[in-house]
Amino acid sequence: MAIDPERFQRVAELYHAVREASAAERAALLTAADPDLRREVESLLDQPTSDSFLDSSAATVAALLPPERLAQGLQPGTCLGPYRIEGRIGQGGMGEVYRALDTRLDRAVAIKVTRERFSDRFRREARAISAFNHPRICTLYDVGPDYMVMELVAGDTLAVHLRQTPLPLPVALDHALQILDALAQAHARGFVHRDLKPGNIMVTPAGIKILDFGLAKSVDEDSRTATGDAMGTPAYAAPEQRDGLPVDARADIYSFGCVLYEMVTGQRIGPQRQRLAPELDAIVARCLEPAPERRWQSVDEVRQRLLALAAGGPWYQRWIGRRGRSRRTRVGVAALVLVLAGIVVVGWLMRAAPGLGARDAIVLADFVNTTGDPVFDVSLRQGLAVQLEQSPYLGLVPESRLRQGLALMDLDADARLDDATARELCQRLGGSAVVTGSIAQVGTPYQLALRAVDCGSGQTLASTEVDASDRDRVLAALGQASSRLRSRLGESLASVRRFDTPLEQATTRSLDALKSYSEGLRVMTSGAGDDGAIALFQRALGFDPEFALAYGALTLAYTNQGESRLAAEYASKAYALRERVSDPERYFIAARYAKSAIGDIDMAIATCRSWIQAYPRSPIPHTMLAGSIYPVIGEFDQAVAEGIESVRLAPSWAIAHVTLREAYLALGRLDDAAAVQPQVDGQPLRSSFDALDHYDLAFLRSDAAAMAHQLAAATAQAGSAHAMLAAAAATAAFHGGLSRSRGLAAQAIDAAQRAAANEPRATYLAASALREAVFGSSAEAVQRAHASMQGPASRDVQYGAALALAYAGQVQEADALADALATQYPRDTLVQHNYLPALRGKLALARGDASAAVEILRSASAYQLGVTRSSLSAWTALYPVYVRGEAYLAAGEGREAAAQFQLILDHPGIALNHSVAAMARLQLARALALAADRRAAAAAYRAFLEQWRQADADLVVLAQAKAEYARLSR
Repeated sequence: MAIDPERFQRVAELYHAVREASAAERAALLTAADPDLRREVESLLDQPTSDSFLDSSAATVAALLPPERLAQGLQPGTCLGPYRIEGRIGQGGMGEVYRALDTRLDRAVAIKVTRERFSDRFRREARAISAFNHPRICTLYDVGPDYMVMELVAGDTLAVHLRQTPLPLPVALDHALQILDALAQAHARGFVHRDLKPGNIMVTPAGIKILDFGLAKSVDEDSRTATGDAMGTPAYAAPEQRDGLPVDARADIYSFGCVLYEMVTGQRIGPQRQRLAPELDAIVARCLEPAPERRWQSVDEVRQRLLALAAGGPWYQRWIGRRGRSRRTRVGVAALVLVLAGIVVVGWLMRAAPGLGARDAIVLADFVNTTGDPVFDVSLRQGLAVQLEQSPYLGLVPESRLRQGLALMDLDADARLDDATARELCQRLGGSAVVTGSIAQVGTPYQLALRAVDCGSGQTLASTEVDASDRDRVLAALGQASSRLRSRLGESLASVRRFDTPLEQATTRSLDALKSYSEGLRVMTSGAGDDGAIALFQRALGFDPEFALAYGALTLAYTNQGESRLAAEYASKAYALRERVSDPERYFIAARYAKSAIGDIDMAIATCRSWIQAYPRSPIPHTMLAGSIYPVIGEFDQAVAEGIESVRLAPSWAIAHVTLREAYLALGRLDDAAAVQPQVDGQPLRSSFDALDHYDLAFLRSDAAAMAHQLAAATAQAGSAHAMLAAAAATAAFHGGLSRSRGLAAQAIDAAQRAAANEPRATYLAASALREAVFGSSAEAVQRAHASMQGPASRDVQYGAALALAYAGQVQEADALADALATQYPRDTLVQHNYLPALRGKLALARGDASAAVEILRSASAYQLGVTRSSLSAWTALYPVYVRGEAYLAAGEGREAAAQFQLILDHPGIALNHSVAAMARLQLARALALAADRRAAAAAYRAFLEQWRQADADLVVLAQAKAEYARLSR
């Protein structure tokens, strides 16, 4: 028999409170409890419990699980979606915890299987929590129907470490600072943990990990249960939390004070709190103030005080003097002395050969090649870049930034980076070191040398030399030299071994292939366009058909050109060869495969999250999430957050700014979007996407002059003219100028054909077909839809053509295209949860079944704000909403229909100048009239007629609107 969710929560909370309480507190809690709850909790307390690493704050035990799940469990080999169970780890508070393998990514994960299915609200909350990308926060990878997939963390909880003894002071302070770092990340994202305690803090070989954000809430959400009870663990919960009142970040500060006190003393906080050294005691006491306004107001304040305390020196001696008889204290002092001594010794040993820190940036100079063989000119530098980029410790200045720096030095973008130029560039760009390389041939063997120098002082930081017996072994020798250099620059041996795919495996065995690939990357980063880069990548594949990185580069190049079919083809080829690359490239290839080849957005998000965990300095996964992944599911707030992080990590990377600007545009935050005008040393950063973004911004501001300027500037450039002409065609139709729209669309189609932009040409045909269909020009719509499908059609083109045919009454043909989409793209999130519901809903309407259309479109609710990132514009957006509004109109439900059309009007940054935006206001007027709201309907009609004041006079839909308004005004 199912347990009522509210009762389940009340039992869980009381059980956990009793377990955490002292003996006296436990009796009081049980005495005050409801008798039925007390009996149930007392029976649970007799059951065996586990302190396993996912022991939940909303604690219960297996007795609360369905009997069949408890008896059988999940056997090894069982699959939950793509996750294959390998064994049970233990019991968590909400269910059972298993070790599993993500078969898509070949990654070990932890799965917590829950008793209840997740609600839509919790799914959204879990998605938000999964946005954390801090190394101190356990990552939530995925959410299934009744399970959560998380990072598998090795280690013990802090509670386990505190069972026998308090922590040495330096260890406690180090742990405390790491905890504060994690809380700062959560609070910056608007979340409060609400259950910070030693049992939710893991001590791993890599440092602290905060677990169990299951109680985490946005500061805008209520902190109480449905019954009004408090959430969290009473022993660590702030007073306002125990009273069931709303909480904010200061509640976590209270809990942190409890944890810090327990780490230092080995005792849980109680009424008779033990006094600490004055400075430390003052910090803890302020954390534990009962009134939130008297506590520290941010974790950053606490962190600064702890840092100052740790740097103060004598404070711990005074504390030891007061507590000199304590054996535990003497152990802590001894440990502290050893740590300080270790720091001194290590500092002395390192002074002759300073290394690099995790925030230092490296400039790679060009190799000095004295062999006379030109194949080494660029290939070795690229090979070294691949090797060094495997390191989570080191960071390379990106090629695009180097090219910008060369321009500021009045040098050509492809100027040679000799030692002197590289050092000057390094200083200009704020780098720390230059890595130089050389290759020479003395007799038979080749001699390779690598050297890292401080770009300011010129002091050598590290160097190494290796020999290669012949030309075919040069790449292997370069890999060996790179590993040695990483170690000598300060990276741990464990890290070097973990992230050290052999260069020939990570790239190619062919020096000629590597040379062509390297030249292609230089062309791509120089801003010279993708065509030349594509030719070089294809040439590289001619030398080595199994060169995975070349396929990956082609995926990106074709994506930039709007050729999604070709991008998908090369993404699949790269994915098939993903074992032949290093870890960073493997993440890139897997994320691109998920997004571009199969459209699986959950897989793309999971891959990027893993990538961020492994390489927190890389901006690329953040940029992908912001620009091409989160927009597909309409998560534009998340896109903004990732865009901000991408810009922070790569302030000189133009595309990072583009993704942030486009996310702001989608949210209608026009001032924020306009403020994204990136510059480096006073010089603007430019991207091929800038013109379209500025055009969209001008449209949303109704700035006709700015739109005309962007159109004129773009049409003067053959390569980008077609996209801007297509945008202008959509704008003309938005204002009812269908004849002008047709002319501009014809120009866009011709320009695309001249540029050999095959998929964009088909896209413009499909977009114009859909536009014609929505405006009621059925014959023109059918003709254009058929024309768009004459060659191999992309996913977006198939959808646009099918929807146009459905509007034009070609039900059988549209139905066949819908079935083809469903078959071709079974894992594609946008197709399955946006395109197909809209298309099949429209087909149901065409058959006269409005109620079926509404039901079909329910499945699109979660993704209805999603936009395509496979075309150069988001022309397919919001049709699930629009068709749902039409269905409600057909069903005679005016209020419900009006809500749908108003939703479109409330998202102008998504609707932009496309067909649904043009017609939503008229449909809103019709819906309000149906709902008998004559005043609001009249206002909506007037707004539409004003929008179409210069519309073509012969448009049928315009005549209909005028007639409807006239009848309403009588």
